[in-house]
Amino acid sequence: MKKVIFSLLLLLLSPLSTHAEDQAMLVFDASGSMWGQINGQPKIDIAKEALNKVISNWNEDIHLGLIAYGHRKKGDCQDIQTLVPIGQLDKSGMTSKIQAIKPKGKTPISQSIKKAAEGLRYTEEKATVILISDGKETCNADPCATAKALKSEGIDFITHVIGFDVDKQTGQQLKCIADSTGGEYFSAKNASSLNDAIGQIAKKVQKIKSKPEPKPVIKKLKKNLEMTASEIAEGKWIRASHMIYANDDGERGAYVAHCSSTKQKACFKKIPLGQYILISSYSQLKIETPFNVTAGKLSKLHIIMGQTGKIEITASEKAGGRWIRASNMIYKNDEGERGSYVTNCSSTKAKACLKKIPIGQYIIKSGTKKFKKDTFIEIKSAKTTKIHITFVQFQIGSKCSNMNTNINHEVYASNGRMVYEKKAKCSDVLQVGIDNGHYSLESTTNNVTKTTKFSVGSDHPNQITIDMQKMNKEPSHQDLIDADTQEQSSTSNKGEKPTPNEEKKPEQGSPEQEQSKPVVSESDKQAQQHMPTNNVVTNGISDLGKQMEAMSKQNQSFSNKQLIDENGNVNLPSTEEVQGAMRQAGALINGLSSLGKDLEKGPLAGLKESMKAALPKYEESIECYAKADDLSMVKQCETIEKELVKLAQEKFQVVTGVKSDKEAQLKQHTEWNDAIKQTTVAKKQAELKEIKLILVCFDQGAGFLDLQGCIKNNGKYTAKQSEFEQLGNFLNMFGGVAK
Repeated sequence: MKKVIFSLLLLLLSPLSTHAEDQAMLVFDASGSMWGQINGQPKIDIAKEALNKVISNWNEDIHLGLIAYGHRKKGDCQDIQTLVPIGQLDKSGMTSKIQAIKPKGKTPISQSIKKAAEGLRYTEEKATVILISDGKETCNADPCATAKALKSEGIDFITHVIGFDVDKQTGQQLKCIADSTGGEYFSAKNASSLNDAIGQIAKKVQKIKSKPEPKPVIKKLKKNLEMTASEIAEGKWIRASHMIYANDDGERGAYVAHCSSTKQKACFKKIPLGQYILISSYSQLKIETPFNVTAGKLSKLHIIMGQTGKIEITASEKAGGRWIRASNMIYKNDEGERGSYVTNCSSTKAKACLKKIPIGQYIIKSGTKKFKKDTFIEIKSAKTTKIHITFVQFQIGSKCSNMNTNINHEVYASNGRMVYEKKAKCSDVLQVGIDNGHYSLESTTNNVTKTTKFSVGSDHPNQITIDMQKMNKEPSHQDLIDADTQEQSSTSNKGEKPTPNEEKKPEQGSPEQEQSKPVVSESDKQAQQHMPTNNVVTNGISDLGKQMEAMSKQNQSFSNKQLIDENGNVNLPSTEEVQGAMRQAGALINGLSSLGKDLEKGPLAGLKESMKAALPKYEESIECYAKADDLSMVKQCETIEKELVKLAQEKFQVVTGVKSDKEAQLKQHTEWNDAIKQTTVAKKQAELKEIKLILVCFDQGAGFLDLQGCIKNNGKYTAKQSEFEQLGNFLNMFGGVAK
């Protein structure tokens, strides 16, 4: 199905009084298909040329405005913007605005006609709409039905339609719009016929003669704005909240007022005369509507919000079992992955989770203290979708040579999607909540992975035990390096007797040695490679002990030496003895500094990886606060913040082995307005910038003590010796070169 290339809507207010100004509104459709070509020329260029001719010959007594849609975002049926308010025509200015339009988005014919006609409601004067299209509606609506509905509401307008290079079926749909409103339908196959059609319609419009009317009497109204809402045209009224803002050149300006309409009552307000933008909210839906308030007129706005459906969620641990308490986070379905957050609720032992959300595809993330599960659903219009989450208890056990060894289990569904992951001890028996079906289990311990197929259902066992005892570990690069180092050490020390204090080291790859190594997923192995091994830390401490023992002996030698002998002669230490002592002190200080750096690597790696993991959620929370208009939306943003903190803690534990049970203490907002929003978003954007700078500093090798200087230097870090290292090198320099 072709997209509509563009639509030209000239909303001409018929001059019912000789003293009233004639007005028109030009609405330009910048849909993506405008880049199509006819005879080698892009349709967007053909359209702009046609519009420029109309503007150049336009009667300046008729005020003209410009609206565009589809020019800022892809796939957004609400992307409509007033580029030039109705007023005295500036031909060059209007032409430049048109030339700057770049096609991107969809073509909401129905929404455009509705918004244009709704904008005319307050005038109570006749108007003409001219629509040019090369295809059908692309936003799941029926433009013909919309035109009929608007006409039946008493809005006095007609629509002339030009079908630009369309097929027979599309032409019939477009002709229906014209017929429904008393307009005419024209067919144009190329640039020439398009210009002719526009010219004919322009002449019809500008030949309308004024009819004398008595001067209107401006009434004093207690309220000059009325707002109502429904899901569909001519549908039942619904409860919706309405926020009114000043129209700042097509953008949302200062806040003016707000109120709510219900199923029985309209929302009434009295506001100053002028141009405004209305933001209407209903069940996760938001609609933006520009409108005017004029003297002596009651501006009536009826907002079509879009269709919704209800969802009812309950949960149990087995089919037919008692209900249990479960939390349910609802996300948009983004091609099989969790997309943007929508809302959340909890089901209990006695009550279901009930929510009303827009129609569409969603993913529910349900969880208890023991289980987590994703469920894919579709919400349909005016229907209640009932979902019962069953956390089927399936047990996974392990057998290992050392039952205290760490093991990682990953469960994959038959379509390849991972549905469960858990790191545990071999001695742990895991309780897994998954649906009936066929699965693949990948169990990893000591860098060895075993794959096991299993099924869940009434005809299959509800448990499985993975035997890892006979799995042979493949030596890693580090294993080969350690083995080679031990062989060289054994050769160099051949014939030497071990000291009484030396203990036998466990063999490479033995259970005793592997027990201390946590098993991690592939995404975290690279981070753990940068952490200090037990051998590095142990050898560092051992070397420091030897250096301290040598210094102790050196000091004892100095203290035992008599500075003045029995003949009264001064007996000072030799130069070699002093140099040796200074070398020992320098080596000790440098050793302490080196050991400190090794010990610092683990937390650094954990902090770095946790920041990386939480970064997308942090950006999502900022976007959430920026869009929040009330406290209910702010609570959703606070929930996202809790998720990012938990995600960072889990990643830190995976990389470092250190678990944090401390719950995040986040600010709870009790009030919300534009000033608080601006302050909150600015603060969090500054925090996000600092987090990104910290990650840049980490990548350049900066340590904890280097971060402050690196951040102040906008992420530029130059490695240098600490004062501790400089002192050690100073002592070494004056102590001479160790032999």
